[in-house]
Amino acid sequence: LPVNGAGSPAAIRGRGEKDAGVPTSGRCVGVTNDPASGRPHVPGSILTQLNAGESVAEGIREENLRYQKLSGSSASKLLFLVDTSGSMFANKKLELVKGCVLELLKDAYRSRDQIALIGYGGRHPQTYLSYTSSPELAADQLRHMKSGGGTPLIEALDMAQRFLEQHGASRVLLFSDGRYNRKGIVDPELCIRKFGESCAFAGIPIRLLDAEGGNGSGQTAAELASMLRAELIPLKDKEKQTMLEAIERQ
Repeated sequence: LPVNGAGSPAAIRGRGEKDAGVPTSGRCVGVTNDPASGRPHVPGSILTQLNAGESVAEGIREENLRYQKLSGSSASKLLFLVDTSGSMFANKKLELVKGCVLELLKDAYRSRDQIALIGYGGRHPQTYLSYTSSPELAADQLRHMKSGGGTPLIEALDMAQRFLEQHGASRVLLFSDGRYNRKGIVDPELCIRKFGESCAFAGIPIRLLDAEGGNGSGQTAAELASMLRAELIPLKDKEKQTMLEAIERQ
């Protein structure tokens, strides 16, 4: 992988020594912009440069390099995408989602995982939280998320794509009832598929948490999961422990 401005393994890895405790061998389980593993993630680097509108013919620019996240890492980066639109108020779906997220925050704290939070409802999505290991901060942001209005999923996925290119992720957890805005968007299904393909290419698994509990109609979460290449997990309060185990499964 030719790298502009980098002529040695140390330059590819980044300045300074490898971070203590970060594995430099093992199976690739994701992509990150953290150079600690010393192993570039070629597909992720190419995709980042192409998404920036730059050719890869003369190599990868150093700022576009992405690296392999290797098995054995003590912490994961989890990106939460939460639908806070008006449709989530029916049947207390948003309440169920927030309860699930709070449980996951507790588990993330025990595992030293880092959490980022993007909410989408109304006119535009919003990044409520960049990566943090503080469950209190994440819980506070979750409680203060604005809700109601439309479902700008396509804009949220675009925001998430840019976030992933900059910060990477071990997993993406999308909490949704399967609905999304179509008005004014040229081929929204294509946009959804492109995000799924991009994550698959970068080795970032997506899990779609169905707020309808698998009982939706019309625009269903199953259809959305298929387009995203995501694992579909129904959110059911009565089966909370089983559900959490499915979400946390590596």
